Amino acid sequence: MSKDDSSEDDEQNPHLHLSEKYDRMVESQLSALSNVDTNAWRAARLIGIILGVLLTGLSLIAQGENPAVTFSPAVLMFFALGVISLLVSLVFAAVSILNVEVGYGPGTHLTDGLTEGDVSPEAYPGIVSKNLAKNIEKNNRVLSVKADKLRYTYNFLIVGLISFSSAVGILIISPSRALTIIGGLSSGAIMTGITYYILGKKYDIDSEGVDSVGQE
Repeated sequence: MSKDDSSEDDEQNPHLHLSEKYDRMVESQLSALSNVDTNAWRAARLIGIILGVLLTGLSLIAQGENPAVTFSPAVLMFFALGVISLLVSLVFAAVSILNVEVGYGPGTHLTDGLTEGDVSPEAYPGIVSKNLAKNIEKNNRVLSVKADKLRYTYNFLIVGLISFSSAVGILIISPSRALTIIGGLSSGAIMTGITYYILGKKYDIDSEGVDSVGQE
């Protein structure tokens, strides 16, 4: 009877219910953090591949003796912008991956407290739920920072790809000065629009609702 009564008391304890819910929330947060890190790693590998291909192509062109291949100022400008964008993207990806300070659950000090009698069994559920709540708040901040870094990573990656595409297009087509200016302005407008769309989170129509839920 006493065991049944104690189990019923445990089931009715709000701190235990909160602890179970918080524990599931922490698991969801850790899964989301893992997905962000995975996407950052993929972006970093893609950037490395692109830079490797570009350097290989430049070395082949430098070793060749074809005088027809000339780099106009527009080509050099877009190429430089592409390299800078990819390097900036790589930095943001690395910073996102290196940010690993997350909360998992109660620390070992709680076990020591229970063993040494500093923490009573009655106070244990409340301590656990409070600790998990703090970890959830901490993970929300870390996840927000990682998401921002990943957003910058992919933004500059896309800008770099557009810049390289513009440079290759101008190099192959060799348009007139007027068409080069028009093409350059068009590429700049596209990159500006994409940057505004990604960094401004215009794709996330429910961002305000998600933020309010996370703060709760």
